[in-house]
Amino acid sequence: MIASHFDWERHASRAEPLLKFLEELNEPFGLEHSFRVCPRGIFAHRFLASTARTSVDCQAVVELCLRLGIPNHCSGEVHHHLESAKFLHLGYEEGSASCLYKIYLETGHDCEPEGSVVQHHAIKWDSIDNSKYVRSKYIWYRLQTVTNVLDRLDAIYGGDSESSLEIARDMIFLGASRIPVEDLHYMEVTESGSLRSSFDINFYSAELRVQDLVPFLVRACERYSTSISELQSLCDSIGGEVLGHLAGGIHRNGDEFFNVYYGVEQRQGQSPAHGPIRG
Repeated sequence: MIASHFDWERHASRAEPLLKFLEELNEPFGLEHSFRVCPRGIFAHRFLASTARTSVDCQAVVELCLRLGIPNHCSGEVHHHLESAKFLHLGYEEGSASCLYKIYLETGHDCEPEGSVVQHHAIKWDSIDNSKYVRSKYIWYRLQTVTNVLDRLDAIYGGDSESSLEIARDMIFLGASRIPVEDLHYMEVTESGSLRSSFDINFYSAELRVQDLVPFLVRACERYSTSISELQSLCDSIGGEVLGHLAGGIHRNGDEFFNVYYGVEQRQGQSPAHGPIRG
């Protein structure tokens, strides 16, 4: 069982290979859960598993991705970015109509104050129809003030999403009241040929809990006509978890959304390191 709210039986056949791969490395890895609030509902069957790039064999990772159906022509990109990556992140998420596999290659590059740098290269593909895939770039903007962050949020949301912009602003104010803005590690996500325009902010250092965001997420549910009772039921079970990342903006399908990442668990693989996965 990944978490108390995760329907493992329902998702095991698709989600298990990602965790099994890391567990068999006999190396430490982190497991982070998340949920999405959007007009299509609340989706809580999502996780991200992370490890140091030096813990894995590049070819083994490529073969895992191929086994899970990544488009063949993307496998070379995975290998290329893996060779210079500092961290590997493998993800799974349930959506309204299908499920996605995700791989993120984190560069670990530093950034000058007020500068920007690509922090992650990612590929995400539909678990049933791999013709549906996207390439994403996560760009770290090393912002120094709340005003800098709010200016970028204005550009993401535009003039038609004032309510969501206000919710995002208020959550930023909450984080910035606890830690310096620079420590929020503000990133933006771009996807070629997609409507995606979003941000990602790291709240771990702020030492907040998921329950601290509930008032803001209730406002999001009201805007999206999404079930508040479903949100409250979920947060009753995970409200005490440490708040991790907050993502939001415009999804590739054109919907507004907020993703809440929380409760990263440190795990240790138990089996001897393996070679490339077969089959």
